[in-house]
Amino acid sequence: MKQKTKGLTFATLILEQKYLFLLALVLIFISEGAIHLFQIVKGRLVELAVAGSTSALGQEVAKFIALVLIIPFTFYLYSKVYLRISAYCLRRLRQAIFDSMLKRPYAQFIRHSEGRYLNAYTSQINTLEGSYFQGIFGFLQIVGTSIPGLFLIYAIYPPLLVVSLIGMALAVTLPELLKKRIVRLEKQAIAADESNLSIFNEILNGLETIANFAKEKLFIGRFRRSTAVYTQGRKKWHRSMAASFHIAQLLLNVYSIVALLFVATVVSDGSLGIGDYIAVLGILFNFTDNLPYTINYLQRFKAAQENLNYINETIAYEELPTVQDAVNLKQVEDISFDNISFTYPDSEKPILEDFSLKISERGITQIQGESGRGKSTLLSLLCAYHPVDEGNIYLSGIALDHVANLNDLVTIMRQDSIFFDGSLADNLSMYHPVSDEKLMDGLRRLGLDHLADPEILHAPISQYSGGEARRLMVLRALLRGSEIIILDEPLANLDPESIRLLGEVLAKQKDRFLLLITHQPVSIPTQLSVTL
Repeated sequence: MKQKTKGLTFATLILEQKYLFLLALVLIFISEGAIHLFQIVKGRLVELAVAGSTSALGQEVAKFIALVLIIPFTFYLYSKVYLRISAYCLRRLRQAIFDSMLKRPYAQFIRHSEGRYLNAYTSQINTLEGSYFQGIFGFLQIVGTSIPGLFLIYAIYPPLLVVSLIGMALAVTLPELLKKRIVRLEKQAIAADESNLSIFNEILNGLETIANFAKEKLFIGRFRRSTAVYTQGRKKWHRSMAASFHIAQLLLNVYSIVALLFVATVVSDGSLGIGDYIAVLGILFNFTDNLPYTINYLQRFKAAQENLNYINETIAYEELPTVQDAVNLKQVEDISFDNISFTYPDSEKPILEDFSLKISERGITQIQGESGRGKSTLLSLLCAYHPVDEGNIYLSGIALDHVANLNDLVTIMRQDSIFFDGSLADNLSMYHPVSDEKLMDGLRRLGLDHLADPEILHAPISQYSGGEARRLMVLRALLRGSEIIILDEPLANLDPESIRLLGEVLAKQKDRFLLLITHQPVSIPTQLSVTL
């Protein structure tokens, strides 16, 4: 097996918009650099005022006003550019999840629960938006203020650079104190979120049954317990983040006092003037105020990596290597199950064991039996959704894994009636070109004359009864015209007249293999009947 998808990284996501990202960096450096220059100009104004010098005062006031205007304007532009980058990255993540769902083989799609796909597409991306991309927005401001600040401090009084670098070292090393705990709690929260969404999806799908059996309180209780587990996990995560932030803030406050005492000593011995003192004080306050947030952001980035890992694991899929001697079958001569055995990965009991069957005649083959005997599994194996444990399946004597166009040869209709947004014609043809005449003819033959009208065909999809929906699903399968058509309980929810009409239609399908899965014998003439 080879990996089909490449994992996404934060760096590749952002650098796909590298020019916008560079523009954002330039803007934030201008904005934050202007804030530091503002401190210097402010100190210069005080110095001139104390000295009673008015000759240069006008020029410094002009600089002061210019910086007051530049700072908010460049920050506004930075915000606008960065939000565009963030929106692109989030859209890219959502598109990657959606594309991977549709592009992967269906056999690999069903390896994950629906809750996992929902969790990746909603909660995990929302978490990344709040923890990572908004964090980068703030972190770049800190970078933008730190680098110019260090240069200016060095220019004013070089020894102060050492004091500033000590603060930066603390900001980088302190997040490691609670790193393992925060990452572990994030993993637990992700798993709890997936479980919570799986229950929510299960309730959505079974809402009618829940209401019918008056079990609302039972399922409300289940959902509340699941939500409580997730909420508790998130609370622990936030408490750890808050504890880390406050511990860091305490330590950095001690550092700030030491730094300020050092600056005061330098001023007292005359190494710094009053103007430089005010400038350095403003830069250091700005610097030390941001350090606790730096720690918070770095911890959020480590936790966000777990969210991205989860998304990458969800979108990852593999494709079978190309079989060198694979064959494109134009026509299926026979279907053969040769001593196959199969056990689901989460089960110890084989659902099929040493099973053999050969279907040589086109027309209807009925596969009947009680629930759990392997009827649907057998036909899932025919679709190559799972590899058999033993034996093999053949089409026209060719092993299933050597049939290159298997998907084109097999159409499967499950028990659930699935409709998509669009018109009835789109749903029946599955967006392939099929004439209205052919669609209406099929509808009439199935006793759906009231739908055989061009206006109804091309109007938005409507509500159908259970029996109507079943017949529409059968028509969709027949219209595809594949060599093998699998119909899972096609007669369910149909009245006697509808069963008769459907039976007549199916009985005429002599030019293809029709595999009917049923619980009980049917009155339709069959070429072969198999009981599991």
